[in-house]
Amino acid sequence: MPNPAESGAAVSVNTASQANADIQYLILRGGIMRAEQIVDLIACASPQAQVPGNDLLIGMLAREIASLSYKLTEQELYRLIAVGSLVYERGRRGRI
Repeated sequence: MPNPAESGAAVSVNTASQANADIQYLILRGGIMRAEQIVDLIACASPQAQVPGNDLLIGMLAREIASLSYKLTEQELYRLIAVGSLVYERGRRGRI
């Protein structure tokens, strides 16, 4: 059975276990995730998960960006930091 990520079809993730399976499949195959797949994975977070405060969330994002920074071009790094700035500002205004 072909993987939807390889065929270009949309991947609909309904459970965290399915999300993990999809991620593992892509990693094993050296696949690249599309934005739609990433949004699906983000949206399937466990309802029992505690949502951190804005400062902790920004710290988590910053650590993840830092861990990837050696793989990114300067332009890619600045784009991720810009998105982090938007998330921070939105949280500061009480919208997260």
